[in-house]
Amino acid sequence: MALPAHAGTVSVSDSSGDTLDPILTQNDQTTFRTPAPSADITSYSLTSSGRNLTATITVSGAIPDEGSTDPTAYRGPLATGVVNSGQEYPAFVGGSYLVAYADSNKEKNSYNLTPGCTNAATGKPIYDFQEHWADGYRDYIGVEVTFDGTKWNYTPEIGRFDPTADGGFGFVDVAAEPNMAGKFSYSHAAGSNSITVTINTDVTTSDPTCVGGVYHSDWGNTGDVIKAVTAFSTTDQVVVLPVAIPLSAVPVAEQSDIQAIGGFIYTEDWANNSGYDLGTAGPYSQEGPTCPTPTFGGTLPRNPTFVDGQPCNVINPAGGAGFRDSGTTFVF
Repeated sequence: MALPAHAGTVSVSDSSGDTLDPILTQNDQTTFRTPAPSADITSYSLTSSGRNLTATITVSGAIPDEGSTDPTAYRGPLATGVVNSGQEYPAFVGGSYLVAYADSNKEKNSYNLTPGCTNAATGKPIYDFQEHWADGYRDYIGVEVTFDGTKWNYTPEIGRFDPTADGGFGFVDVAAEPNMAGKFSYSHAAGSNSITVTINTDVTTSDPTCVGGVYHSDWGNTGDVIKAVTAFSTTDQVVVLPVAIPLSAVPVAEQSDIQAIGGFIYTEDWANNSGYDLGTAGPYSQEGPTCPTPTFGGTLPRNPTFVDGQPCNVINPAGGAGFRDSGTTFVF
């Protein structure tokens, strides 16, 4: 007999008027000098239903409407010394709205998860290995909202944050991944200050090395304990190219023309404050001597000092950038 499905949720409010001036403060998270209404989080939630996660973020100002051609629709950080005049930093052309979480059942430094696929050449498993959440690694879902020089675009995504110096934010653009078709949705009422995204956490991505050409990664499942939920917003920069890169003219590329390039630049707001730390002394953590080492598909032996299921990073005692445990927990 099947177990009943779990459905968990967490909802948190956040103070308004506490965004950063990313240039003026140089990541000094005790200094808040700019309202940045389109990035100023006032509340957020993360909810599970079946195999789906839904994140909603509300900010103090309007979020640009998808397809709008108004380049000033995003009210980002003000230029240095300017107060509420509308003279935003011209280089910021949008932002991202993200909710991060830790799945303690999956993000645990273990090879003992269901493999992502079977290697087509060797017949060996390709592991769905996920670093330990206690080392500062996090999953997140959200929407990137950016202006490409002509209109505002929404990019729903599910990603992972690596707190080490060589890490950062990596994500799957679910709208551009054919194997995620029908496994996501997002919504934003015209002129409103809230945005919602739902993504299926059986993340399926194209991988020609896999039998069947699809790799499965488990970003959460019913019964998993979800910890350290926190929201954050970013201000993004995009360089609009003077001439589009015509990938649509290359049949094997199967992509549209590239009109702009860019991505996350600055963290603008986070909620609640214990969940994220901009830091002032480098990366939050570094891989330690007991961390796993690449085996190149099993052709090399595993690190003999590795202990399955245990944290292994060396935490930066000076307080580097990364996620902390916000104390918010629910069962998926």
